[in-house]
Amino acid sequence: ELDIDYGGSNYGFFEPGALDRYITQYSRDPFVEGTLPFDRDSLEPDRFVNVQGGEWKLWFFPGPEGRLSYESGSYVIGCDIAGGSGGKLSSQSALSVVNRDTREKVAEFTSSNIDPKEFGRLAVAACRFFSGRDRANGGAFLIWEDNGFGATFRSAVIEANYGHIYMRHSETIKNKPTDKPGFYTSPETKNKLLADYREAITNEKMINRSRKALDECKEYVYITAAREVTHSRAVRNINPTETGKNHGDIVIADALCWHALQDDGKMKEPEELEPIIPVGCLQWRINQANAQEATGNLWSRGGRISAGTWR
Repeated sequence: ELDIDYGGSNYGFFEPGALDRYITQYSRDPFVEGTLPFDRDSLEPDRFVNVQGGEWKLWFFPGPEGRLSYESGSYVIGCDIAGGSGGKLSSQSALSVVNRDTREKVAEFTSSNIDPKEFGRLAVAACRFFSGRDRANGGAFLIWEDNGFGATFRSAVIEANYGHIYMRHSETIKNKPTDKPGFYTSPETKNKLLADYREAITNEKMINRSRKALDECKEYVYITAAREVTHSRAVRNINPTETGKNHGDIVIADALCWHALQDDGKMKEPEELEPIIPVGCLQWRINQANAQEATGNLWSRGGRISAGTWR
């Protein structure tokens, strides 16, 4: 019993070698740690406050006065909700922030001491902090696991009248949104959620900088008898309110972000950069000649192509 390795029981869901290579290439220490205070009535965020060891981890530097400097970005926020009972063996509520354009995780929040309703209020404040280009929609796109404590989290989001949220799909009509907010996991949908996220990590479609989150991937196992992917700590947790399906962690929050990126139809492929053509080089002269020919103003040998540039 002392030597048992829960992470090695059954089958490890994430391939260890591929995961270790990914961690070596992409994981980084957070650039900034701290807190994100917000107004208790309006849920409007204040400036980010740098605090060593803070519950917020950022992989970017906030702009002047602790404000978001990624004004051109568009963000997705995924949340997994725990009971907030505290203690070393308790599961954590987790929030992940991913830039939709770059598919890079830029922030995370974890806490085992925040109750589900307060976590919902914090998530709304975070969405407004990461509003970026989605300011007209109220803020970042929010998705959460609605099982268990998710219902209490949901009530806080609805009370805040925050509407830029994920609506689950119909079980009978493929890809048709319903009027039910939040992502509901069954063994089947959870398996697919994590399988899609595993594929995104394995093929480097999403960049996750968080070493803590990536290390947690190693603790996911496939239970052969149940045909279900689960976290090893969820199976052995001694707190009955924190076991099984109520277990919350960063991997689910990350996977929900990836699901939202695919689901909302707004994910775009990385743009190819236009090559830089120095003035006076052969390709530049060919382009100038083509432009002159297109306008009917052909140039002769030794003639001027463009005033003040090249002869």
